[in-house]
Amino acid sequence: MKAILILAILFTTACSSSTVIRSSDPDARIYVNGEYLGTG
Repeated sequence: MKAILILAILFTTACSSSTVIRSSDPDARIYVNGEYLGTG
């Protein structure tokens, strides 16, 4: 039972990801997939 729980945790964490974008220019224009989202 413990092994199944460990495998389930590994599979759910392996598929997760995050994207962090940091900009020091407050006037930078931000585009995602060609669509304008705003400024930095």
